[in-house]
Amino acid sequence: MAEEQIRISLLKDWHTHPLLYAAFQEGVDLGRADDREQAVARIRAHAESGRPGWTIGYGWNSGRYALAQRELADLPPVVVFNLSLHGLIVNDAGLDLLRCSAPGIAENLDDQIWIERNLRRVLNVFASDGASPERLQRFYQGLLEEHGVWHAEEMLLVSADEVRLFEEAGLEDRTTFWAAPDLYERLPGPVQEKIHGLKLFADGALGTSTAALHRPYRDAGDRGMLLYEPDELAGLLARGRDLGKPVAVHAIGDRAIDQVVSAVEAAGAAGIRIEHAQLISEPTARRAKALGIRLCMQPNFSDDSVHYAGRLPEGYAERNNPFRMLIDEVGYVPGVDLLFGSDGMPHGVHEGLRQSLFPPHAGQTLTLEELAAGYGSPTGPGHIEARIDSGRRQVSCRIVLNG
Repeated sequence: MAEEQIRISLLKDWHTHPLLYAAFQEGVDLGRADDREQAVARIRAHAESGRPGWTIGYGWNSGRYALAQRELADLPPVVVFNLSLHGLIVNDAGLDLLRCSAPGIAENLDDQIWIERNLRRVLNVFASDGASPERLQRFYQGLLEEHGVWHAEEMLLVSADEVRLFEEAGLEDRTTFWAAPDLYERLPGPVQEKIHGLKLFADGALGTSTAALHRPYRDAGDRGMLLYEPDELAGLLARGRDLGKPVAVHAIGDRAIDQVVSAVEAAGAAGIRIEHAQLISEPTARRAKALGIRLCMQPNFSDDSVHYAGRLPEGYAERNNPFRMLIDEVGYVPGVDLLFGSDGMPHGVHEGLRQSLFPPHAGQTLTLEELAAGYGSPTGPGHIEARIDSGRRQVSCRIVLNG
């Protein structure tokens, strides 16, 4: 079968974490490691290179291979993040460093429930370490030149200082900021005006078996976790309404998504966006659509159906990322109320295209037009040229920049 060549606009990534991933770019990408031995070797080589500060490993997919703290015990400070960002391993030297800089985190690293409830606090330790306008500029240059992303939504604002860093880097026009409600309340008025919306977490992640499901995980034996009581969540949504700010709620599991939709109904809230919504059911999707809830989903999460097939309850892998149901049956429209981001897992057009056109399950398929619409069409200095080989189920991309 002949290859098809296409051209699409540069992307708007509706969900990522630029400050955090800018820190990660100086670390070790474990998404490129084939197995545990290769991952450990890459971490050791980086940690033993004599570079100061943390060695950050990221992109570790616990569904593919296991890692243990003891394998890193003799190294300088090392932290390894699960691909989902909801789980991490810190070695002995790293624990010593955290006991000085963030003792509350050091004391609770073995408590996954605490980690889920304080995830922003944990991630921000590493996002802030060594942050600078120059590092942000390098990251955004890579986003554009390697991944075709022109505009990014920062879903994990650290502080008012982060906004200043983006302004000094000249990137404020290419970034939209979301902040946790407690952080937003503490920001000075002029900074609050620069915050687009509020961000909440309703559950955990598939990578740590903490996304809230209606049925138990096969490996964990429980159903994941909800981070709020129903009345508490409804109150936070109402607070966003009163502030005139949209609210984005992280909800991956079907139980968490159902709770969010019920909270929207109870609060009479508007401007709600559910982030990820991977395991949304058709009845809940219909309720969400009627309430005006937008969904921000990640086409590059369709492979979770393969990575986590062994831990998900029977039938759940096929229900992940049900794009055809949402579009064909419920009436969600890409680019209007169905938006696409990457969450940095990974960034860019290549995986978005590959997993949309050749997903593990037919219900996850997106057309090229749907994918392009869902990622938006920001004004940027160039375009993306992709070559699609349907026979081999392969995609290759080239970023073409003006000038």
